[in-house]
Amino acid sequence: MINCAPSPKPPGRTPRHGAIWSIISLLTLLPGLLTACTAGGQSPKAPPGQLLVQIVKELPGQNRRAIYEKARQWIGSRLPGGLDKIQYASRDQGVIVANSYLPHVRHSKWEDRKFEFRFEMMVETRDERMRASFNELALISSYGPDDILQSDMESLRPRLEALVEAMASGIRRPAVPAEW
Repeated sequence: MINCAPSPKPPGRTPRHGAIWSIISLLTLLPGLLTACTAGGQSPKAPPGQLLVQIVKELPGQNRRAIYEKARQWIGSRLPGGLDKIQYASRDQGVIVANSYLPHVRHSKWEDRKFEFRFEMMVETRDERMRASFNELALISSYGPDDILQSDMESLRPRLEALVEAMASGIRRPAVPAEW
């Protein structure tokens, strides 16, 4: 006699079992695939040495007090930021510390992301020269802070240098007499 009844299935293996494992595998691999797609072509993070920006400008014929006063006036009127951008100023030490930002756009293959490049600028004055140091560098987007990449610093460093050159030009410019 021939048995026509279906053969029993091995325990633990159902037709759905393979489909469930396929879905689990896909969900496990999906974040890695998305990261690889969005990070493709992105430059590496900027090394710590590249995040330190110091610029020295020679200002012949200017004494420390005059440089300090003109730099403080320039920062107060020209540097982007709120009313409280100058955090510390000491005429005796010739030091000004200010917080500011520059708009920055990171271009990529998929999108252009807009950031605020925030920084702390410390200006130290001496006779006939000044030094501007940029610290506390941060890129802030609408999603929160982001890493500063080498490509970001390649475009931001010249802008910081231009900012300091504009300040030095303002300091070199002779004061307009009050009775013009």
